[in-house]
Amino acid sequence: MKTKKNLPTVCILLLIFFTCATALGDTTTVRVAAVQTQSIEGDVAANLKNATALVEAAAADGAYLILLPEVMPSGYVVSTELWDAGETDNGPTVTWLKETSRRLGVWLGTSFIEAEGEHFYNSFVMTNPQAEIAGTVRKQELPGHETLYTKKYAGPHVIETDFGTVGVGICYETTLCFFMRMMHELSVDLVLLPTADPVPQAEADRPPEQWDHNLMETALLYAQALGVPAVLANQGGEWHSPLLGGLLPDQDSIFRGQSTIADSDGTVTETLDQEEGVIVGDVVLDPDRKNPAVPECYGLYCKEMPPGTDLYQAITETIGTMYYSLSIERMQKALAISSGE
Repeated sequence: MKTKKNLPTVCILLLIFFTCATALGDTTTVRVAAVQTQSIEGDVAANLKNATALVEAAAADGAYLILLPEVMPSGYVVSTELWDAGETDNGPTVTWLKETSRRLGVWLGTSFIEAEGEHFYNSFVMTNPQAEIAGTVRKQELPGHETLYTKKYAGPHVIETDFGTVGVGICYETTLCFFMRMMHELSVDLVLLPTADPVPQAEADRPPEQWDHNLMETALLYAQALGVPAVLANQGGEWHSPLLGGLLPDQDSIFRGQSTIADSDGTVTETLDQEEGVIVGDVVLDPDRKNPAVPECYGLYCKEMPPGTDLYQAITETIGTMYYSLSIERMQKALAISSGE
């Protein structure tokens, strides 16, 4: 009789145990890394070699997911030289991603200048430890000056992994409301923000705290707005490039750096300054931390932007799109690369 009287208590305890076990099973901890590289403009082989040592350091520190900056293989140069570094989706960069992922047993991603047919795209590819392409995300929205050299592509912005659904926003896209709300609607588990964000010449003479924006705050914004971890990897070091096809002065400046890991609890765990480096940290993927509130928008943007942003975008995108569409050189170079010539 004593045992029968205790049955309700035992059942309640078992129910609590299994409920807690199920909840804990939905929470995943992943060790992630942001690699901040200094790329040499146009030298894909040298940049991949340089990135190898940094990725190996991240993997040695236990990183399972490693993010590299936007257009790491080519460097970020705003001129027709960008086309000379174009590749296919089975070229040096994707081959390197596959081989490095398999050798180190990691998920690895970066974007590169992809030639397909007569067009160039800014394509992010992630590979898994089995040396497979887990997913490809092409940059859908471009800052005006990039419309001279690459084409927009509206496609999926998520990649499925063995630890959850990963959203990918490439640099400028991360400032836009459409991307943040897409990530919220798709209920992603983690956000990757590969970036190539330099400091314009006129801004470089000011200390970092007076720059127009801070990328650490961008990563933090996504972590807090969505309730998921955000990993941002930017290029670091020096930046040398023409601007707007030579219509504006050549830039002799630096990259903003500020690669950051922000956890799903809305806190920054790791960040960098402007030099090349690696940061590694554990983040928590927890459905209970996801923010149910629809992210706030500021016009087209998910955050307040510097004055004149809309005007600059409208003018440069109009010029850039027209130039790109009429460029015979672009067509010939893309077709040559695509056909293996």
